[in-house]
Amino acid sequence: MLYILEIIIIVFLWSKINKLGKRLNYIESKLQETNEQMVSASKNEEEFFVETEKLQQPKEIINNKHKLDPLVLFTSWFKENWMLKVGVLLILVGFGWFMSYAFINNWIGPVGRVTLGFVVGTILTLFGSSRMSKNMTQGKLFLILGSTLVIITSYSARVIYDFFNPVAALGIVFLVSVYVAVTALQLQRKEIAIYGLITAFLAPILTDGVVDTKLLFTYLIIVSLSSIWLASIKGWRIINSIAIIGFGLFSLPYIIGIIPLNALDEGFVLLTVFGLGFVYFMVSVIGAIKNDDIDSNSIIVAILDSALIILVTYQMIVPELQSIVLAVWMIIFAIGSYVAFNNTGKEKFFYVYSLVAVLMLAIATSMQLDGNSLFYAYAFESTIISVAGYIITRKLKVGYYLSFLIIGPMLMALPAFFSSYLWRDGMFNESFMILLLIGILSCGLGWFYRQVSQEAETRGIDVGVKYYIALTTVGSLFLLALIWRSADAEIVGGGAITLSLIIYTVIGIITYFSGLLRNINALKYYGAVLTILVIIRLVLIDVWSMDLPIRVVTFVLIGILFISTSFIVKNTKKEDHLIADEM
Repeated sequence: MLYILEIIIIVFLWSKINKLGKRLNYIESKLQETNEQMVSASKNEEEFFVETEKLQQPKEIINNKHKLDPLVLFTSWFKENWMLKVGVLLILVGFGWFMSYAFINNWIGPVGRVTLGFVVGTILTLFGSSRMSKNMTQGKLFLILGSTLVIITSYSARVIYDFFNPVAALGIVFLVSVYVAVTALQLQRKEIAIYGLITAFLAPILTDGVVDTKLLFTYLIIVSLSSIWLASIKGWRIINSIAIIGFGLFSLPYIIGIIPLNALDEGFVLLTVFGLGFVYFMVSVIGAIKNDDIDSNSIIVAILDSALIILVTYQMIVPELQSIVLAVWMIIFAIGSYVAFNNTGKEKFFYVYSLVAVLMLAIATSMQLDGNSLFYAYAFESTIISVAGYIITRKLKVGYYLSFLIIGPMLMALPAFFSSYLWRDGMFNESFMILLLIGILSCGLGWFYRQVSQEAETRGIDVGVKYYIALTTVGSLFLLALIWRSADAEIVGGGAITLSLIIYTVIGIITYFSGLLRNINALKYYGAVLTILVIIRLVLIDVWSMDLPIRVVTFVLIGILFISTSFIVKNTKKEDHLIADEM
């Protein structure tokens, strides 16, 4: 009796939903006709006011109209045919209760339950796909509802009743996802394609027993290549992002060893990751060239692609070949970034893939070298990469951004200054070479970009922020630190401090007046700050710690240096007056 009552309720609700849908469609059509008449009557006037309002609105307000809150989006979605959505939910809940009651009382046997689930799910799926051409909202709901019922039924048939083997269950769910994807392709609906892709990646989980590695990764290859094809022909780049995330999540337990593999399966997984990694890379490069742009989805694909390649190399390649493999991938990514940039002129793509190539180079270097040899390699690599980036792109901003890579070697060089133990045997040691090298390379980069900036300014190009000043300043600090440490290593007592402060004073005076005479504010401020720091050091620290003779010598010599500056100023003013008189 309850069985018949449930069927009557379902049929009644179904008829009501159909009537409500027809009435809503009729109302919408009438409203649309009325709106069209009103728009045609006042089209010119409305366009005038709309354009005027856009001109008066701040740019931020206009842009923020496209950034709606998720709650607002959900509310807008729910308000459209809300009765239909509530009805579908009620049917789903009622059907679930009915099925539970029927199963508990054994009204329907296992075969009947599975058959009923497949039949109802298939009917709803087909109805939803056909309905989407007339009413998109209704069609999507029925398509998702029906396909979900088919998937749940397949899972129940496999796990609860053991009707299917894992391959058959996997095939059923895959066919559902293919049908959903084809429907999305025909109707140009990206959200349906995303749902189909997620369904395809859920299939191995719902089969509860796919343990064969080759079968699983063959399936992942098929899904990934299908998603790449769909994203390529429709331009839906988010499909590639979701696909590589799904592939990575399934691959990760096998790569890091949570799921043990034999040698043959490990080789298959390795080739799959490398093969799909290369495909994703080529798709990104071709997509950037074709669309003349790169978005956040392309960046996600680049990062995850490189992460998988690096991880599988570290975990599955023998240590002797790891650096070689990463070097090959580095060359591939570097060539791809250059080709994409050369065809599009877009810096963002060059940044993404060149930085990935740099990361692979750094990892490969760290696998082969250690200690000070690793520092030397990093220091030279970061410098060469920055200069090469500018030479390839001919854009100063690219070179500047890549020059930030030298921060890594700078941090590695800090122990060479702070550790007194390293200087116990005199000034000429490994720490001396480290401080000297990083100082020269940083100042060299600063000098290079200063020359480039000046050349650009002579052509009337605005170079923006002059980062070369920071590069030169930081490099000089390492050289000043080298002077301090070298004097301390070679001279015993307070003489080391005296020598260092005198050298600092001379450098400060020279740079200050060089900037003053050449009208270079950076040099002038650098010299002034350096000399002021020397004075502060003398007055607050060294005056209390030096022996009296050394204190006298230090103060007198530095005082003489400061007094000598007055003659420089006097001669400079005299030359200025002579030039003014001649003019």
